[in-house]
Amino acid sequence: MRQGRVLHIENDRFRYHASGSYADVFVSEDRSRCWKVFRLQSASMRSSEVFDSEVKAYSLLSQYPALARHAPTFFGTINCEARVTDDNIMDVSHEYFSNLMYQMEFCDLYFRKLGSFPFEKTASLRKQLSAIGIHHLSDASIGFKNESGECKLIDFAIHEIELWH
Repeated sequence: MRQGRVLHIENDRFRYHASGSYADVFVSEDRSRCWKVFRLQSASMRSSEVFDSEVKAYSLLSQYPALARHAPTFFGTINCEARVTDDNIMDVSHEYFSNLMYQMEFCDLYFRKLGSFPFEKTASLRKQLSAIGIHHLSDASIGFKNESGECKLIDFAIHEIELWH
Protein backbone atom coordinates (compact mmCIF):
# COMPACT_ATOMS: atom_id res chain seq x y z
CA MET A 1 0.00 0.00 0.00
CA ARG A 2 1.30 3.47 -0.91
CA GLN A 3 -0.88 5.55 1.42
CA GLY A 4 1.90 6.50 3.85
CA ARG A 5 4.56 7.25 1.25
CA VAL A 6 6.50 10.48 1.19
CA LEU A 7 8.53 11.92 -1.68
CA HIS A 8 11.61 13.82 -0.50
CA ILE A 9 13.11 16.37 -2.90
CA GLU A 10 15.84 18.57 -1.48
CA ASN A 11 14.24 20.07 1.66
CA ASP A 12 10.64 19.55 0.57
CA ARG A 13 8.32 16.69 1.41
CA PHE A 14 5.39 15.61 -0.73
CA ARG A 15 2.80 13.16 0.56
CA TYR A 16 1.28 10.37 -1.53
CA HIS A 17 -2.07 11.40 -3.00
CA ALA A 18 -3.14 9.00 -5.76
CA SER A 19 -2.02 6.36 -8.26
CA GLY A 20 -2.57 6.01 -11.97
CA SER A 21 -1.63 3.32 -14.44
CA TYR A 22 1.99 4.44 -14.66
CA ALA A 23 2.69 6.86 -11.84
CA ASP A 24 1.97 8.02 -8.31
CA VAL A 25 1.10 11.61 -7.45
CA PHE A 26 2.65 13.26 -4.39
CA VAL A 27 1.31 16.59 -3.05
CA SER A 28 3.13 19.36 -1.19
CA GLU A 29 2.15 20.05 2.40
CA ASP A 30 0.58 23.39 1.41
CA ARG A 31 -1.34 21.57 -1.37
CA SER A 32 -0.13 23.98 -4.06
CA ARG A 33 2.08 21.66 -6.13
CA CYS A 34 2.42 18.00 -6.92
CA TRP A 35 4.87 15.62 -8.51
CA LYS A 36 3.86 12.83 -10.84
CA VAL A 37 6.50 10.12 -10.34
CA PHE A 38 6.54 7.14 -12.69
CA ARG A 39 6.80 3.69 -11.15
CA LEU A 40 9.19 0.98 -12.31
CA GLN A 41 7.11 -1.66 -14.00
CA SER A 42 7.57 -4.45 -16.47
CA ALA A 43 9.22 -3.44 -19.75
CA SER A 44 5.89 -3.82 -21.55
CA MET A 45 4.46 -0.84 -19.69
CA ARG A 46 6.54 1.67 -21.69
CA SER A 47 6.68 4.24 -18.88
CA SER A 48 9.37 6.33 -20.53
CA GLU A 49 7.33 6.83 -23.69
CA VAL A 50 4.22 7.75 -21.70
CA PHE A 51 6.24 10.20 -19.61
CA ASP A 52 7.73 11.84 -22.73
CA SER A 53 4.33 12.14 -24.40
CA GLU A 54 2.77 13.73 -21.31
CA VAL A 55 5.64 16.19 -20.75
CA LYS A 56 5.53 17.23 -24.41
CA ALA A 57 1.76 17.76 -24.16
CA TYR A 58 2.01 19.94 -21.04
CA SER A 59 4.89 21.92 -22.57
CA LEU A 60 2.97 22.39 -25.82
CA LEU A 61 -0.21 23.42 -24.04
CA SER A 62 1.64 26.04 -22.01
CA GLN A 63 2.35 27.89 -25.29
CA TYR A 64 -1.39 28.56 -25.77
CA PRO A 65 -2.64 30.69 -22.85
CA ALA A 66 -6.32 30.38 -23.77
CA LEU A 67 -6.04 26.59 -23.60
CA ALA A 68 -3.40 26.41 -20.85
CA ARG A 69 -5.94 27.77 -18.36
CA HIS A 70 -7.72 24.41 -18.69
CA ALA A 71 -4.78 22.50 -17.22
CA PRO A 72 -2.67 22.73 -14.08
CA THR A 73 0.32 25.03 -14.41
CA PHE A 74 3.22 22.89 -15.58
CA PHE A 75 6.50 23.47 -13.74
CA GLY A 76 8.48 20.88 -15.69
CA THR A 77 11.01 18.22 -14.88
CA ILE A 78 14.18 18.45 -12.84
CA ASN A 79 17.17 16.27 -12.30
CA CYS A 80 17.61 16.06 -8.58
CA GLU A 81 18.02 13.60 -5.77
CA ALA A 82 14.52 12.31 -5.13
CA ARG A 83 13.82 9.72 -2.48
CA VAL A 84 10.56 7.96 -1.60
CA THR A 85 9.97 6.47 1.83
CA ASP A 86 7.11 4.36 3.07
CA ASP A 87 5.18 4.78 6.33
CA ASN A 88 7.98 2.92 8.19
CA ILE A 89 10.54 5.41 6.79
CA MET A 90 12.06 2.64 4.67
CA ASP A 91 13.51 3.83 1.37
CA VAL A 92 11.36 2.53 -1.52
CA SER A 93 12.93 4.74 -4.20
CA HIS A 94 13.93 1.60 -6.11
CA GLU A 95 10.24 1.25 -7.09
CA TYR A 96 10.36 4.48 -9.12
CA PHE A 97 12.23 5.92 -12.08
CA SER A 98 14.41 8.69 -10.68
CA ASN A 99 14.43 10.51 -14.02
CA LEU A 100 10.72 10.20 -14.90
CA MET A 101 8.92 12.78 -12.81
CA TYR A 102 7.38 16.18 -13.39
CA GLN A 103 5.89 18.89 -11.24
CA MET A 104 2.65 20.79 -11.75
CA GLU A 105 0.09 22.82 -9.86
CA PHE A 106 -2.05 20.71 -7.56
CA CYS A 107 -5.75 21.15 -8.29
CA ASP A 108 -7.84 19.94 -5.37
CA LEU A 109 -10.88 19.07 -7.45
CA TYR A 110 -13.07 16.05 -8.01
CA PHE A 111 -11.88 14.61 -11.33
CA ARG A 112 -13.90 12.39 -13.67
CA LYS A 113 -12.82 10.76 -16.90
CA LEU A 114 -13.40 13.06 -19.86
CA GLY A 115 -15.20 10.21 -21.65
CA SER A 116 -17.85 10.04 -18.90
CA PHE A 117 -19.35 13.33 -20.14
CA PRO A 118 -21.60 13.56 -23.21
CA PHE A 119 -19.31 14.09 -26.21
CA GLU A 120 -21.04 17.32 -27.20
CA LYS A 121 -20.09 18.86 -23.83
CA THR A 122 -16.38 18.28 -24.43
CA ALA A 123 -16.24 18.42 -28.25
CA SER A 124 -14.97 22.01 -28.43
CA LEU A 125 -12.14 21.42 -25.96
CA ARG A 126 -11.20 18.15 -27.68
CA LYS A 127 -11.11 19.87 -31.07
CA GLN A 128 -8.94 22.73 -29.78
CA LEU A 129 -6.47 20.34 -28.16
CA SER A 130 -6.26 18.19 -31.27
CA ALA A 131 -5.63 21.29 -33.40
CA ILE A 132 -2.43 22.03 -31.44
CA GLY A 133 -1.21 18.42 -31.46
CA ILE A 134 -2.61 16.91 -28.26
CA HIS A 135 -4.35 13.78 -29.48
CA HIS A 136 -4.44 11.38 -26.53
CA LEU A 137 -7.44 12.24 -24.38
CA SER A 138 -8.87 8.77 -23.75
CA ASP A 139 -7.17 8.67 -20.33
CA ALA A 140 -7.79 12.35 -19.54
CA SER A 141 -9.79 13.44 -16.51
CA ILE A 142 -11.53 16.75 -15.95
CA GLY A 143 -12.40 18.62 -12.75
CA PHE A 144 -14.70 21.61 -12.59
CA LYS A 145 -13.73 24.55 -10.40
CA ASN A 146 -17.11 26.29 -10.32
CA GLU A 147 -20.62 26.42 -11.75
CA SER A 148 -19.53 28.60 -14.69
CA GLY A 149 -17.73 25.59 -16.16
CA GLU A 150 -14.13 26.62 -15.45
CA CYS A 151 -12.22 23.34 -15.52
CA LYS A 152 -8.84 21.68 -15.25
CA LEU A 153 -7.76 18.76 -17.43
CA ILE A 154 -5.14 16.19 -16.41
CA ASP A 155 -3.65 12.96 -17.80
CA PHE A 156 -3.49 13.95 -21.46
CA ALA A 157 -0.65 13.36 -23.91
CA ILE A 158 0.59 14.04 -27.43
CA HIS A 159 -0.31 10.52 -28.52
CA GLU A 160 -1.38 7.24 -27.01
CA ILE A 161 1.26 4.68 -26.16
CA GLU A 162 0.05 1.18 -26.92
CA LEU A 163 0.78 -1.48 -24.34
CA TRP A 164 2.77 -4.45 -25.56
CA HIS A 165 1.21 -7.80 -24.82
